[in-house]
Amino acid sequence: MEILEFDKYLTKSKNDAYADFIDKKNFSILNGFLYFFGFIFFVKTIDKYFSPSLDFFDLPILTISFIAIFFLIFRYKKYVSLGNIRKFISIVLIGSLSILIIIEIIDIKTDNKIVENKSKEFMSIETDGVQGKIVLHATPGNATDVGILMAISLLIFRLDRRQIIEFFCFAFFAPMLMYLFFMNDLSLQNDIPWLVIIVLISAIALYIEKRRRLKFFGQYDFYYKRGFENLRMKKELDYARQMQLSMLPESNTIIYDIEIAGISNPASEVGGDYFDYFHISQDKIGVFICDVSGHGVASGLMLAGLRSSIHLILEDTSEPVAVMKKLNRMVRKTQNKKMFVTAIFAVIDLKENKCNLFNAGHLPPYKVSGDTGEIFKIKNHGITLGATDKIDHNQLSQEVTFEFLKNDKLIFYTDGVTEAMDNKKEEYGFEKIEKLISAHSDKRPAELVDLLCKDITSFIGGISQRDDLTILITGRI
Repeated sequence: MEILEFDKYLTKSKNDAYADFIDKKNFSILNGFLYFFGFIFFVKTIDKYFSPSLDFFDLPILTISFIAIFFLIFRYKKYVSLGNIRKFISIVLIGSLSILIIIEIIDIKTDNKIVENKSKEFMSIETDGVQGKIVLHATPGNATDVGILMAISLLIFRLDRRQIIEFFCFAFFAPMLMYLFFMNDLSLQNDIPWLVIIVLISAIALYIEKRRRLKFFGQYDFYYKRGFENLRMKKELDYARQMQLSMLPESNTIIYDIEIAGISNPASEVGGDYFDYFHISQDKIGVFICDVSGHGVASGLMLAGLRSSIHLILEDTSEPVAVMKKLNRMVRKTQNKKMFVTAIFAVIDLKENKCNLFNAGHLPPYKVSGDTGEIFKIKNHGITLGATDKIDHNQLSQEVTFEFLKNDKLIFYTDGVTEAMDNKKEEYGFEKIEKLISAHSDKRPAELVDLLCKDITSFIGGISQRDDLTILITGRI
């Protein structure tokens, strides 16, 4: 087994990993077993239907059994998963072999009728001279073939020790119960060789299971030691991803008459996108979105610094330009290599019905008019954070102020949206964003976020996400 294939087991405990391993094998085996058993059952059922001594009451039993087994063959995938595959196999084996036992019982009844008609082809009759009692001696194999089939199935499927022992008990004692209850005879002299075979097959199955388990555990230990450092790093990255996602605010909220909805999906364990919103005062709400160049651990660390910084900065000032100037200094002082941050900070003033917005090199946001549904792209922007030591006076004029009235919306996003790519290497682009917003301009922010995400997912198809994807929509309700 190649290490890349084995890696998926190393994140689980040894016993859980082994259970997953044998369950995956059972999936591939089950399909062939069902078709094989279905064929055998079909042949035996047809043989019974044409038997001259078939009882009228046996017909419903055979018919129901026939329908059940073939329904199972063609519909089992609907009910089977990795979590219940072995339980399903238990039901299939015990159920299937119970059906075979029913057929054997029908055989016994048929043979009894033949005896009554003085046909001695498969049985011999001895008469007890004292009581005139008829004693039946069954031909070897009419019951123990059920046990043999059950025992052989232990070698076909990948079962654990408990299941093997359970199936052995079924295979060993089922013939005895058949003789006892349906023939009133426990003389198994002729069937002892077959019962011995059942014991041997079960013992072999237990031995193979033990060897298979030890071999898997040996491989597990080998690859675990070999890839321990990678596993440790992966666990730490997963933890960092959870911590980063926990830094995001609630995805949907309402502050006064402002509804805010957002989503952020990192492309790797740790992403470079972030959004936030702030209750600045009774009349002012702030919204922030940013995108650190690249994605991964370095971007995640920068984001953690940005988040802390903007919360501290807002204790002193909420003016968009002043906030961006302080963030720019933070980025310049903390970066040990050229790492840039595009960002937008906007303050919505509910009393003045306006919005002040500063764009530091980020993609242009959209404003949707609540009255007309008209879409405006706000193209004014300054330089990216971290590109220069300070934001000069020429860039200060890039701050934008506009009306923000009832039912108006602001739509922010990162390049993971516009650069989402399908299998033809075509990008989602601005046109599709504008088309979707125009078609659903009356929707609430949460609904628009959901529609955009679904449209992007549909566009890229099965292609994996290439970049961090973040959408933030603010609406006045």
